[in-house]
Amino acid sequence: MPSESVATFLTFARDNRLLPTEQVQELVRQSEVPQAGLPALCDALVSRGLLTPFQATCIREGRGQDLSFAGYPVLDDLGPCPGGFAQKARHPSLRTPLIIRRLSVDWLAPADNLSAYIQRAQQVSTLTHQNLAMLLDAGAYEDQLFAVLEPYEGAHLDSLVRDIGPMPAFLACAFGRQAAMGLDAAHRTGYAHGDVRPANLYVSPLTQSSRVKADGSPLFRPAPTSGVKVAEFGLVPRRPPMGEWIVAHLESPGALAYLPPERVASAEATPAGDVYGLGLSLCYLLTAAQPFQAATAADMLAKIAGGAPLPLAALRPDLPPELIALVGRMIAKSPAERPPMNAVIDRLGVFISPISLPVAPTAPPPTAESSILDNAPPQLRPNASPAPSVLLPVEPPAEWTVTPYQGSTGDGEMMFAPAAALAGGSGAGMSDFAASGAVPARRRRMMSAAEATKEKKKWLMIALGLWVVSIPLWIILLYTWGVLGGGSRNDAGNTKPTATPNRGKITH
Repeated sequence: MPSESVATFLTFARDNRLLPTEQVQELVRQSEVPQAGLPALCDALVSRGLLTPFQATCIREGRGQDLSFAGYPVLDDLGPCPGGFAQKARHPSLRTPLIIRRLSVDWLAPADNLSAYIQRAQQVSTLTHQNLAMLLDAGAYEDQLFAVLEPYEGAHLDSLVRDIGPMPAFLACAFGRQAAMGLDAAHRTGYAHGDVRPANLYVSPLTQSSRVKADGSPLFRPAPTSGVKVAEFGLVPRRPPMGEWIVAHLESPGALAYLPPERVASAEATPAGDVYGLGLSLCYLLTAAQPFQAATAADMLAKIAGGAPLPLAALRPDLPPELIALVGRMIAKSPAERPPMNAVIDRLGVFISPISLPVAPTAPPPTAESSILDNAPPQLRPNASPAPSVLLPVEPPAEWTVTPYQGSTGDGEMMFAPAAALAGGSGAGMSDFAASGAVPARRRRMMSAAEATKEKKKWLMIALGLWVVSIPLWIILLYTWGVLGGGSRNDAGNTKPTATPNRGKITH
């Protein structure tokens, strides 16, 4: 039987879902492990992967209360986060990994309160999008505010740019467009983020680079399949006008660099403010420089309200004027002059294809490694239309053009015509071309799978009917040839016709 300390731990582990019930029952049956004592049991469970080193330390030190919070088994400490600290946890039933934020209620003061914050977080938790870090749960437990998030690996764009430097324009636009898609989905449901900046944009997965940092630690860069998620959505508390807040709380100047100008005197987070924060984030991705530089919070507020950010055109002269103009509109001082987020998505799509980049004749084409890490990214020009993918469509031959669809023709056919026939207009050009008799005689019939099966069955039945009809004909022919007894054989074995008695005679 297990010792008293082991039995107490197993009961606690079962009741708090630290271990599955069936696992606890198995440990009770394996008497050699529990009888060895609680420290030995912890070592055995860590070696099997059933406990983490953090959990084993809490058990040895008698800190059982740290093994669970708000019903979620805690696996490890992750360090500080805005308003408190974060821990790695596990879903009590699904056993999937989670992140739990444990926040101080004082962090919400003076403009927010506990019940309003939890209500907003629970409303936002219903919003799902591939470019938004999901908020799964929120509430209060033991005088603490908590929020449960989906786990995400990788790095935020702030630290990633510090490591690899300015990004190629197509990569920065691709990441910015993904963030814009997540934000636009939230804006359509009536929510605004309120704190869009590179530190809240996470990219994953990452791949290890062949280079290393100055201190010798590994250097990571975005993988070819990397994507961006907007973090902290629904977790940003309501704040008073930032001018008053900064004076009272002495916020760091760096945390204010992406603050929209209207937020200096207003407490409302708006979609236009998210567009502004995303525009300055694009500036940072393209230049690796903070958009505003100031020594104090007061100076930072003054620059946000009336100053101009770092000149993007001067720092990146290789950028197309259209991209510089788009970013300039996004960071306009007046919210009314900024484009809506859906327009930002469309315009950024023009610049995300590296296939349209001209290659300088004197320089070799960039590799997958250097295209991200080089400080002088390749130049690019806009595509003819937004291209969310680098895959190029298959075009028909130059002398042929697919006629635009103008209604059903009744026979399911697709018409093809020379491009010259459509030069004068979509309607008259096609009618003139058809009237001239130049339409190819051979047309392609577009059939569905059901129609093709029906067609095969029809021809199969025709072939079967022909075969059945031919059977009597074959019998007659074989009888005529004597194969089926139509004659007698002579001594030599040859077939001899049977004499007909009255053949050749006329009977009167």
